[in-house]
Amino acid sequence: MNQVIRFLQDLSENNNREWFQENKARYDESRKKALFLTEVVINEIRKFDPEMMDDKLKTAPKGFSPAHEFIDLPRYKSFAFMSPVNQSEVLAGNFIGKLVESFKNLHPVNRFLNEALKNNL
Repeated sequence: MNQVIRFLQDLSENNNREWFQENKARYDESRKKALFLTEVVINEIRKFDPEMMDDKLKTAPKGFSPAHEFIDLPRYKSFAFMSPVNQSEVLAGNFIGKLVESFKNLHPVNRFLNEALKNNL
């Protein structure tokens, strides 16, 4: 992950097409590593939450006006929570375990919200 973070830091300082083209190989390698990390985490989370990747309803839920300015919010089948992490946490040897544990701790809340939506829509 050091390479990924270094690439992202360099990109933030050199966010232009020429620099990016010169560093395309670094981008490709960083992208591969980030996708691999994402796949590992998703597979770990699916062990306790097989529905974690649900998407949106295609239409407005029953009782909601399709013209409402925020209609996209009740269309979600699930909700996400965020927690910021710093560079030292990402580089720690137990980052994936801590990340999965955070998702595991939030799973009951997510399940509750999903059930509340299913039962009331």
